[in-house]
Amino acid sequence: MAQAIARFILARRYPILVAVGLATIFLGAFSLDVDLNQRPDELMIKNDPEYPRLQAFFKVFGYDEMVAGAYSADNVLTAENLRRIQNITGGINSLEGVTRVVSIGNAQDIFVDQGSLVVAPLLRTLPRGPRDREALKKRIDENPLYDDLLISPNNRIALFDITLDAELTVEARDATLARIDAIFDREGGGNPHYLAGSPIGRSEVFRCMQRDFSTLLPMGILLLILAMYLIFRNYLCVLLPFVAISLSVVWTVGAMYLAGSELNFFSVLIPTILFIVGTSDCIHILSQYQDCRKTCATKSEAVRQTIALMLLPCFLTTVTTMIGFLSLAACRIDALRLFGIFSAVGMGFAFLLSITLLPIGLSIGNTKPLSLRKPPSESLLQILRRIHGFNLARKRLFLSLFLIFFLVAIYGAMRLHVETDPGKFFGKKMRVVTDMLFIEKEMGGFIPFFVVIESEEADRIKDPLLLEKIDRLTGFIREQDGVDQVASASDLIEYMNFRLHDNDPSERRIPDDRSAVAQLLLMASLSDETGLLARFFDDDYSKTAVAIRFRYHDFDSYKRLMDAIRPYLAAEFGSVPRVTTYVTGTNMVLANTLIPFLKGLKQGLLLAGAAIFALMIVLFRSFWVGVISMLANVIPITITFGFMGLLGISLNFATAPIAAIALGIAIDDTIHFLTRFKAEFSKDHSYENAIARTMESVGKPILITSIILTAGFFIFLVSNFQYTRNMGMLISFTVVSAIFGDLVLLPVLLLALKPLGKKGRS
Repeated sequence: MAQAIARFILARRYPILVAVGLATIFLGAFSLDVDLNQRPDELMIKNDPEYPRLQAFFKVFGYDEMVAGAYSADNVLTAENLRRIQNITGGINSLEGVTRVVSIGNAQDIFVDQGSLVVAPLLRTLPRGPRDREALKKRIDENPLYDDLLISPNNRIALFDITLDAELTVEARDATLARIDAIFDREGGGNPHYLAGSPIGRSEVFRCMQRDFSTLLPMGILLLILAMYLIFRNYLCVLLPFVAISLSVVWTVGAMYLAGSELNFFSVLIPTILFIVGTSDCIHILSQYQDCRKTCATKSEAVRQTIALMLLPCFLTTVTTMIGFLSLAACRIDALRLFGIFSAVGMGFAFLLSITLLPIGLSIGNTKPLSLRKPPSESLLQILRRIHGFNLARKRLFLSLFLIFFLVAIYGAMRLHVETDPGKFFGKKMRVVTDMLFIEKEMGGFIPFFVVIESEEADRIKDPLLLEKIDRLTGFIREQDGVDQVASASDLIEYMNFRLHDNDPSERRIPDDRSAVAQLLLMASLSDETGLLARFFDDDYSKTAVAIRFRYHDFDSYKRLMDAIRPYLAAEFGSVPRVTTYVTGTNMVLANTLIPFLKGLKQGLLLAGAAIFALMIVLFRSFWVGVISMLANVIPITITFGFMGLLGISLNFATAPIAAIALGIAIDDTIHFLTRFKAEFSKDHSYENAIARTMESVGKPILITSIILTAGFFIFLVSNFQYTRNMGMLISFTVVSAIFGDLVLLPVLLLALKPLGKKGRS
């Protein structure tokens, strides 16, 4: 069958080229229209029951995508600095895309005027001296809504709480953030400022990805081109793989558009992965052609023989790599699921184009070496022969060493922890990190969470008994680790009652009568022009939200907070008739999504490993060959995870695809080795001779592929995105480990276990 396919490809080479060209024009036109999805809900599970609640919260209380701004000065309470803060606040508040700004420059307070409560600016007049500044500071400290929120305890930092519009497009969001930064520069009088928050972190993530895509991908392509020229010494052997993989990228991106998909956090990596991983088949095909050219009488015969020998192993390596990627397709996260699916589709395109365009190009073009020097690939034979000699002489030593490495790797893998802090994806010196750390140090945490209490009847939140429960809930939340600030409706009611009774400390409480609560809210609402009450109540007072500011960034800490609050809500509010409660917030829903995914990642990999194991048994018709092939791949992958654990490199939702990539890379060369070994073994049934011939034939492309893959991923270390650096380092390490697995462990296991029977010579 392989010979028939080879003849078909060569006989129909021009129609095939025309078909490839038409497909490229068609899919290429669509590939130009694919957008980059940067929405914050991209990593959420849309059918999670918490997701509709988050959307409902947005409609009532506004978006929770907050930016924390900090203005630094020797004393922010001087008249000059307060005027600057007012100008900054007004400038930001006037921006399209900003729904609310709260700072000392526009914060509202509750006052008593002619026996009635009024909502008026906290900063009504600029302080003229130390006494005015002390009075202003006292008013801030007395207000539970602003304590530890507007200014730092040492009066050196003023905080800006900026909420963005939920309907902003990605481009509009980035433009708004840039304008906010510019307003601080223009109005700040030369004093430093700092900006942090989820929108800034998310924008920086995609800026890093776009920057890496525009720099690392060309660098990787250039490196691969240079390496392949140095190895094959022929321009055609450089051009053909470049064209085949480039077209596979175009086809894949075009297919994504036709499927209604977008480039996302993960799938933006597909072009780079295709260029690096997809090149493997090209190298094996070109290396096999070099060997066939020496033994075949004509170039056409060499090309046919190359297709016949490479079709099955390249097809199988593509299938196993696709299985590795498709292990992510069962994930409930759309972004990662689509990454797995279209990576697998891309690998299929890369195989199809490589197995057709390379032989057609070789049959048409001039493939004579362009250098009279001995190609480096020839010198690799000496290295491979020495490795084979060491394998024969030191089988037991190598098996013992691999066992030791494997045990150490298991120990390291047990130390591997799941990291869910997105802030650690960035370099420590990047502004997105330094600003965040500064604000947290001076003002506390700013990650928002909300506890929503809602009733089916209007005005229910005015019930003193319910407000007392909310007050106890607020106190409970304040006691939780990582909580730096809490503001609730009960705080607001208590403060209004305190103000109405001439600041009598004994009246800082919730009134006993519902009508008294209603009267407080009515008086405040008459002068509330800036929406102070809307931060805590909906229009008919049937819903309220307790706002939480949290210090920690990792999802495990989010979950720990939720696990403390939810049982409390069930115990205290579960028996209250017609009242429901829930905890929400963008970060909390992300935590609900990603923590189960990370902990379930092992199951997907085990299923993929089981599928590949079954495929190997069927392919080689031997259970023990399947066992040997998996050992040769499981050990390098385990060593990689052990390496991560020993060095403290975490497994997170961004590095999770590395496992699928590693699985696909590690198995490819094993299939090439075992396929050729089986063919060679059938000639004389000698394990030693078959392994020697296999090492000399497919050993060269295994080494060449590994060198190029290692170098290709190693350039990722120049990225300033920690995720990209870790990805490059870990995949490079996996490739190096796989070299030893395929060229040392695999031959030693074949010699020791003799899976095809003992009728051959050792």
